[in-house]
Amino acid sequence: MLQNIMDLFEGLTQDDIDWALDNSEKVILSDGDVLIKEGEQLNDLYFVLMGSLNVQRSPLPNVTIEAIGIGKIIGELELSLQPNQTAAATVIASDYCELLKISFEKLLEKCEKDPIFAHKLCEGLLKLLAKRLRNANSVFTDAAKDILEQNLSLLPVWKNIRSCIQEIKDLAAQIEQHLLDNKPISNSTEAEQFIILFVKLANLLDQKIGHSSSVDNQNKDKIGYMVEKELLPYILLSKTMKQAYTKPNGYAGDFKTINGIANRENSQRKDIGQLIDEGFYDLPPAKSVRNRRQLIANEIINLIDKNEGEGLKVTVLSAGPALEIFDVFDQIKDPKQLTVTLIDSDTRALAHVQDKRDELGLKSRIRLVSESPVLLALGRSKVDVKNQHLVYSMGLTDYFRDRSFHHLLNFCYDILTPGGKVIIGNYHTETATQTFLKYVLKWDLIYRTEDDFNRLCSKSKFAKPCDRIVFDNEGIDMFGECTKD
Repeated sequence: MLQNIMDLFEGLTQDDIDWALDNSEKVILSDGDVLIKEGEQLNDLYFVLMGSLNVQRSPLPNVTIEAIGIGKIIGELELSLQPNQTAAATVIASDYCELLKISFEKLLEKCEKDPIFAHKLCEGLLKLLAKRLRNANSVFTDAAKDILEQNLSLLPVWKNIRSCIQEIKDLAAQIEQHLLDNKPISNSTEAEQFIILFVKLANLLDQKIGHSSSVDNQNKDKIGYMVEKELLPYILLSKTMKQAYTKPNGYAGDFKTINGIANRENSQRKDIGQLIDEGFYDLPPAKSVRNRRQLIANEIINLIDKNEGEGLKVTVLSAGPALEIFDVFDQIKDPKQLTVTLIDSDTRALAHVQDKRDELGLKSRIRLVSESPVLLALGRSKVDVKNQHLVYSMGLTDYFRDRSFHHLLNFCYDILTPGGKVIIGNYHTETATQTFLKYVLKWDLIYRTEDDFNRLCSKSKFAKPCDRIVFDNEGIDMFGECTKD
């Protein structure tokens, strides 16, 4: 979600980042507002803080070719090539958006005066351009795809994966025939086998092209591309997997994706799309999304019990659908035992939570705050929260590099009351089926170890390793806990 901005800023000092932010101005857009018009001169670099925007190009002005979400940068290509470039596409807000804008002129003036800043900025731009090139290289003509498949046929690894994919395709054809014959499939042997094969393929990808595989990275990327293209027709029939793949809000793990996983939406097994979602829900990362809901809810209830009747104050970072919070209110006797601040940048998520909050009569117990994770990641958040007993995040740092993780921990420390604690969730480096997420869904996460957690907490204002590290029942979602002394 934030890796574009982090790539650009990675080599810069905090003073450099502060200069860039201090010399930027905020831009606010509503749904349908045009930020950039194709063919017009582009003089500014934009950082997306909140919301999402659609990219469109002639001759199909009403067709979205890309969604730009939180943490993305607009204008880096034009800045890299030469100032006074014209925009290659039109960019339109698809909902409420907040962006920061800094002029090319200011950046170039800073580069002329500060060669070290210029060098680091160029390194960041090169990383972004390299990513663009890799993405461009993933678009093949049919002829190029055939050549690629012929080359891959030399690899035993690809033969094993292709065989599993073919089993899935053959079974899908049988299921489609059942549907054409008006035969129910929900409890059929074919439906069960389809889900088993789907999970088998995801595990096979870990074995054959995962991070511990001996296959070189170039061939891993080629095989991953082929798997994605083979499965894409089926993914587009689904609901939750399609949401994660198409990224209409600019990133895979938006609140609709998480809500779909948590509630196993679209899993009635009435068609291929629903079977695809059902298989996705059986993957370990999806199971952990459901596990952590109960894990955090239990933690909050335990803290309420220990608080001996006093109101517990909890802040949630990147709250999403906040299902665990509603679970807690459903279980406690008195809503006044808990006051929650939910922070998120997704206005759709906040609107979803607000409707549910108001329906349940919890308006006085749940406060909604709109804030960009970009500002949290850069250490520039101005959210007015203090004296919290618990601050937690279940999936935000999976998108954060270490420097941003450090800023987040310091933010949590500052808003905790003495004796309060932070709980941060992050997928472990040994997360099963992460290769499927990476290549098929383009869901790039930053995985960490227990040592990473302890190191980051020790370097933060907490100044000590984690007090405790626990895992969900799948053993892949890791939760580091640290108390403010």
